[in-house]
Amino acid sequence: MSASTVVPEPATARWSRPALAAVLGLAAVLYTWGLSANGYANTYYSAAVLSATKSWSAFFYGSLDAGNFITVDKPPLALWVQALSARVFGFSGWSILLPQALAGIAAVAIVHHVTKRSFGPTAGILAALALTLTPVTVAVTRHNNPDTLLVLLLTLAAWALSNALRSGRLLPLLASALAIGLAFNTKMLQAYLLVPAAAAAYLIGVTGPWWRKLLRLALAGVVLLGVSLSWLLAVDAIAPADRPYIGSSTDNTVSELLFGYNGLGRLFGQNRVGSPGLTVGGGGAGNASGWDRLLTGEVGGQIAWLFPLALAGLLAAFVLRRHRAELVLWGGWLLTTVVVFSTAAGIWHTYYTVALAPPLAVVLGLGGTALWRLHQTRSHWAWLLPVSLALTGFWAATLLGRTPAYLPWLPITVVLLALAAAITLAIPLLGKRLTRRTTALALTAGLVAALAGPAAYAITPLTTTTSVTFPIAQPATTATARPGGFGEADGPDTAALNHIQAEYRNQRWALAVVGALVAAPVILDTGLPVMAIGGFNGNDPAPTATQLQNYVHSGQLRFVWTSGESTVRQFGGTTGTGATVVNQALSWVTANCALVPGTGQLYDCYTATRTS
Repeated sequence: MSASTVVPEPATARWSRPALAAVLGLAAVLYTWGLSANGYANTYYSAAVLSATKSWSAFFYGSLDAGNFITVDKPPLALWVQALSARVFGFSGWSILLPQALAGIAAVAIVHHVTKRSFGPTAGILAALALTLTPVTVAVTRHNNPDTLLVLLLTLAAWALSNALRSGRLLPLLASALAIGLAFNTKMLQAYLLVPAAAAAYLIGVTGPWWRKLLRLALAGVVLLGVSLSWLLAVDAIAPADRPYIGSSTDNTVSELLFGYNGLGRLFGQNRVGSPGLTVGGGGAGNASGWDRLLTGEVGGQIAWLFPLALAGLLAAFVLRRHRAELVLWGGWLLTTVVVFSTAAGIWHTYYTVALAPPLAVVLGLGGTALWRLHQTRSHWAWLLPVSLALTGFWAATLLGRTPAYLPWLPITVVLLALAAAITLAIPLLGKRLTRRTTALALTAGLVAALAGPAAYAITPLTTTTSVTFPIAQPATTATARPGGFGEADGPDTAALNHIQAEYRNQRWALAVVGALVAAPVILDTGLPVMAIGGFNGNDPAPTATQLQNYVHSGQLRFVWTSGESTVRQFGGTTGTGATVVNQALSWVTANCALVPGTGQLYDCYTATRTS
């Protein structure tokens, strides 16, 4: 039997629906069990969500504070979803994280559907199971960073593009562009990593003259740019005096944020120190750029378990020469993201690898069934299946060896299962026959060997509180769990907060502090509007000394807490041009405002309004 004459799997199977229900049930457990244990997760974004529930203006801009002084460092779409949930169910850690969990479950269902439709029910279940058990998927889905929504939107975009490939119609292509545009408003340029593969797949997979396909891609490009830039253009068109400062930008525009911190700075390195999310100690900080970035350190344990099987499966699928456009779509998306993530010289963290999970899962699904079909041909390509299973087992043992105290019996078990499966599946290639039962047992052993490692890591977020900043799924013996909000040690103490709350008279801001790392916990603890001087880590050039004086003199701000430098310094703060502006503003405070006795570094600027 040749590779081209392999009989395809039936499109339906009675076991498919119960199997899907089981996988979705597993995803629901992994993504929602004990969800409230993570508290507010990333307090930086949670504070913005709370502010969005108090002010529709803060909702629109994605402001950290309800007083609309400064925005967070991302477009606000993910915050909008979480804020709407909080408005419906009441603000809590659970109401913020619930949309994330639902998005994760939806992504699993979509991956199953698109894979099953093109490659059969077995491929669909394999893909859904692979996505469900990817460790970083579990960690990020239980967290409030915007990556979960990004993954869902890009998966929807790929699904819509797959519809366009099957039907040749324009509408699914435009829907794909719409979804990518929404993903852009979640995490900016990272959303465009799908675009090259999507365009190439459309050109290859849709019949018709080239001019028509290019014209339709141009129309999709118009939709993509229109949706992508809608919020950016709307905000930048508003006078700076009438809107909040754009956090992490150098010139108070979303455009600079796009091309700077959230754009070219990610690829080629940041031009300014102290940008949000700089690598610091603790779990999830990421590896240095290089070809092995995704394989070494803690990164490998989040995403790389099934790389050998995925590469072999992708090769097998190309050998079979079926669904070429779909292979270009999913394989191209996967490889593009791998290359960009491996070479990016700017800020990069381990949990970003969740963007690899959907295309990797689909490649594993289609590749797994392709490997089996090639195995049935008894050609030289048939050796790909047993060899890739053995390699996957040894690779899993290597990754498990990085956490030797965690399930110490598992590495050798995985290796033995993988070898047993590989040797058994090699027997027919040597001219011997196997019974169906023996073959099924060998395939089951291979599947267990492949998934045991990622499953062992995937369950850890259910019992270990993940980092408030960098969510990863890793045994507690090595992961750095930081359940508290960062910056609390440098924030106002109880005496200072009691004094502020007693004296608060509905000013625009109850308090100003240095950096969002200090402001966010105060916002969450008190519900009051708190100005984050200098943005995320005190490096944004806002407010100037003159602006701060005007806020004080107009009665919009009374109290300023001047401590917090040790917290923002962890993230590279208190240096650079922006920090100079901030220091000038703080110098005015210490020179003109009165230190409140018994409250640490709390200054009352009411006297400044009386004497100026």
